[in-house]
Order: sequence, then C-alpha cells, then structure tokens
Amino acid sequence: MPKSSDRLALTRQWHLLRKIPTYGVGLTINELKDLLSSQGIEVTKRTVERDLCYLANPRGGGWPIQVDVQSKPYRWKWLNSKGVGLPGLEIADAVAATLAKDIVHQLLPATLAETLKPKFEQAQRVLEANQSKNRFAQWADNVRYLPPSLPFLPPTVSEGVRKGVHEGLLKGLQLAVRYDSPDRTEYNDSILHPLGLIQKGPVAYLVATTLDYYPDVL
Repeated sequence: MPKSSDRLALTRQWHLLRKIPTYGVGLTINELKDLLSSQGIEVTKRTVERDLCYLANPRGGGWPIQVDVQSKPYRWKWLNSKGVGLPGLEIADAVAATLAKDIVHQLLPATLAETLKPKFEQAQRVLEANQSKNRFAQWADNVRYLPPSLPFLPPTVSEGVRKGVHEGLLKGLQLAVRYDSPDRTEYNDSILHPLGLIQKGPVAYLVATTLDYYPDVL
C-alpha cells in the first residue's frame, strides 16, 4: 500500500491534470497553482512545475500534455483539444453533490435518482478521504439550509407511490389514487392527470387535474 505522502502526491497530481485546459493558449504554473489552491490544495510553484514535468514524462504516465516555451511565462495544455477523460470527482464536485443530495432525491424521477446513488456515495468517500488535508472537505458538515417559514413535517411516502407519480409525469399517464379525508369514514377513489411536482421545503406537492373537475388544477 502506498505511503501517506505518496497518496497525497497522487491526489494532487490527479487534480492538477483536471485543471490543465484543452483549449486556448494554456495556463501558467502560477495559474494552475491558484486553481489547486481554490480546491484547498496548497502547494508551491516549484511543486506544480515538478509535477507537470513528471506527468509528461514516461515515468509519470506520459500524459499527453505540453508546455509552450515560445513566450514567458510558459503555459501548459493538453496536446489535443479533446484532452483525456479523467474519472473521479474533485473536491468541489463532492461538496456540491453532498449538499444537493436531499433536494435532488426529491425532485428527480425515482429511476434517475437511483442511478445517481453511486455518485453520491463516491462524493462521500472523496470527502472522507480528504478530511484531514483539505479545508473544503468538511464544508458540508458546517452548513445547513433552513426554510424561511415554519418547517413542515413531510408525509411518509412509499417508494412505490413516489415511483408511480414520477412515471405518470414522465409518460403522461393518469394516476388512480385513493384519497383519505379526515372528516370521512370511507376512501374516495379518483383519477388524476398529473401536471407537475412542486417542492416546498421538505414537502412535495403534486399539481394535477381530476377526471370529474377537469380542467381545474388541484
């Protein structure tokens, strides 16, 4: 297993590769250093320069990056406009994904939200791995969003119901629902034409018309 210092260097170099532009004239050492700093990775100009030379060398993987030495300061960019697809998440991506997780889960179709689950788990792993060495990694633990009005307790909605509503919206299908009124002893069965979802704080509202009262919107 690589030593801690080796893992830190690999993480830094991975972030550095993601900062190198594919278009334009390229970025200078100082500009790349500032971009790393914006991600909470504090390094010296000399370290960035040494990393770039190492990454361009076959010993460091021979990444297709080049430096323009025709004018000073020297600028670095990818050899072609497509660059190289680099998997993984940056710190900023991981923080944003963690903060947006709860809201996204409520607003996205259930099937689509399920496909994002590995991304959210990956974001959590990235933040946990950088807790001790990156000042932004703990940001999601330091902030909370509170609605401006009194909070409402969201009703318990089964996953099957949520998926059914989302499918109705996606495919333009009617929904057969059973309404439980507090002042009645019997259920009221209705057919709804779903139009959209509104997320108000923690509570989701379905906008729809009914077969009996169409086109009035509920």
